[in-house]
Amino acid sequence: MPQRTARKRIMWSSERSALPAAETSSSDAERAEKLGWDLDHWVAQPPDAVISFVVDRLQEQNSRIVIASVEELGRASALRLLIDTEEVQLAGGMVVAETGKPRTAGGIYLKLLRDANDLPG
Repeated sequence: MPQRTARKRIMWSSERSALPAAETSSSDAERAEKLGWDLDHWVAQPPDAVISFVVDRLQEQNSRIVIASVEELGRASALRLLIDTEEVQLAGGMVVAETGKPRTAGGIYLKLLRDANDLPG
């Protein structure tokens, strides 16, 4: 059943009007640099390369959410979510409220995606 919900969200999201790709700010670039990677470099890469980069950084086996975030939100927004995810991990991570177990990096990325209210579209 969760797959069905995710699919509906993606379909609904794709029906919205497309917005221009968000530009990166210098503070985002500085945050990424502190994490050891170059935001401006990755924003300029093709979507497939960005997807591979984010999946690798998250050490995530299931790439569907990353693919959807890059395709629907654009590279800059998907990479900003990666920055936020890595900062949460460095700050001690995040736990699942219902179980008290720590979230994986992919789980943090998904939680931040779901809770975001400043994404394009």
